Amino acid sequence: MEAAEPPAEPLLRVERSDQDGVPCLELVGELDLSTAGPLKLRLELVEREKPELLVVDLRRVTFMDSIGLGILLAHRLRASQAGRRLALIQGPPHIRDLFRLTGTQDQFDWVGRG
Repeated sequence: MEAAEPPAEPLLRVERSDQDGVPCLELVGELDLSTAGPLKLRLELVEREKPELLVVDLRRVTFMDSIGLGILLAHRLRASQAGRRLALIQGPPHIRDLFRLTGTQDQFDWVGRG
């Protein structure tokens, strides 16, 4: 009988923590079309709690494309329309470049250090 292969590590993990009552979603891995589902689901779940502020930590994102950026922009818009805030913790230089190159860096509140 062959040994079963261990399950593959997900390409994106979304880990939640709460700091002083503020939910924080830490993204670990690649954020693109193939991995967008877990982030959308977690954002929707946190949205139902109606926090005044939600922080998304991008420090451990290894890749993000326009799909990932679009998810964050859409959530920022929904939060703003509901009188709430979405803040981001800056990721590595190549992730920061995506925001800069698309001219979207000023659409987000940035907290912490990248």
